[in-house]
Amino acid sequence: MHLLKSLIRWSASLMLGISLSLLATSFIAVRNFGSADSVRGWLDNASIYDGVSGAIGDLDISLESEGQGVSTLPSTEITTQAAQQVLSPNRLEDITNTVLDSAYRWLEGEGDQPDFAIDISALKNEYVVALGEGIEQNYDNLPTCQTSDQIIAVSEDPLRAECRTNGVNISTVTNELEAQLLNDPEFFGDGTLSADDLVVDVDGEEQSLFEIEAVAQAPTAFAWLQRAPLVAATASIFFAGALVLSSKTLRKGIRKLANRLILVVISSVVGIVFLSIGIRGLQEVQEAQGLAGAIAAPLSAELLGAVRYSLTLYTLVLASLAFVLWIASRKHKKHDKDD
Repeated sequence: MHLLKSLIRWSASLMLGISLSLLATSFIAVRNFGSADSVRGWLDNASIYDGVSGAIGDLDISLESEGQGVSTLPSTEITTQAAQQVLSPNRLEDITNTVLDSAYRWLEGEGDQPDFAIDISALKNEYVVALGEGIEQNYDNLPTCQTSDQIIAVSEDPLRAECRTNGVNISTVTNELEAQLLNDPEFFGDGTLSADDLVVDVDGEEQSLFEIEAVAQAPTAFAWLQRAPLVAATASIFFAGALVLSSKTLRKGIRKLANRLILVVISSVVGIVFLSIGIRGLQEVQEAQGLAGAIAAPLSAELLGAVRYSLTLYTLVLASLAFVLWIASRKHKKHDKDD
């Protein structure tokens, strides 16, 4: 009988640790990814939309013309302003929210795939027009060319002009640029972007991303994720009760449970410390240029911050429970002595 109780106590202690870990993981996952609003919250806190708008404007534009091959229109203040005008932070946020809401409707079982639709052609047209207007306004404000070399340079490459000359009709140049960009399917793309466009290569054939078995099972996995905290909490209560009842006395059982919770709290604190170190490192990386600096670093830092906050809440609850149990075991010991 004693051996059986020891085995139950050891098993209950082990399974309690596992179930508490699963509870922490599922709680953090549901709190930060359980709904579109949850994801929206830490995306907004990351403040990435301003950085993304500017980073897109910093990208060079490839131009292909007959007889001249491919040339590049380098990113300038003009291209950046055009991007920020069309792909403004508010516009990017609206697009993100559209995709998020669509994705979570799909995860919740509405349809075989997300139903978002983004009008790429409209964005492309707005950007090209804004770019053309910016180039014309910039050219009109340039000083007049003073030397023949300057005039030749402007005539050969008016898009990079540092002065203006009467020999160049900038409206004609920008019209040609706009037509070239609008007719280039590689620039921005054309039509409407939807879930149908998300395809992968499978054995040399294109297949919808949402027809792949692992992706198709995502709604089922999401439904299980939503139930996971309750299941893990129920299991934790069961194993905690088994640990207490299998102990020699109630006081020892309560003390063992308190000690087990303290170990989980300590491991959680260690995790919080490592998350804090990671966040600090990512905040330093935010100085990087381009899309990586605008998206990856701040987004990762904010996500780690959200995970740290959730883990802190979980740890505080467990620490409070462990403290209450420890006090209860002390009082029970005192009562045993009085008896």
